[in-house]
Amino acid sequence: MILSPAIVIELAKKLRTKFAWDESAIQQTLRTLVRHADIVPSTAIPGAVPNDPDDEAIIAAAVTGHADVIVSGDRHLLTLKEHEGIPIVRPVDFLRMVAGAPK
Repeated sequence: MILSPAIVIELAKKLRTKFAWDESAIQQTLRTLVRHADIVPSTAIPGAVPNDPDDEAIIAAAVTGHADVIVSGDRHLLTLKEHEGIPIVRPVDFLRMVAGAPK
C-alpha cells in the first residue's frame, strides 16, 4: 500500500464530511493505514486526471511508489484505465486478480 500526506489528508476529509465518522475513529484508522503503508512525498502530475485534479495525488503516489496497480472506486480514475502502465481497477476486480494469482 502506498500513501502520501495529501492522500491521508483527503481521506480524513472524506471520512468526516461524506461518511460522518467521529474524529477518534478517523485518527485510529489513519494511524493503522500509515503504519502499514509506504509513504511517498505529496506531489501532483498536472493534467493526469483532467476531470478531477484532486485525484492527481493518487496517480502521483502510484508513480512515485512504483505501484503495481491502483485500486479505486473513483469514476474519474477508473475512466483512465491506466497511467504509465499502472492499471486502475475497481476493488472487486482487484480481489478477483488477487484470488486468481498463483500462490
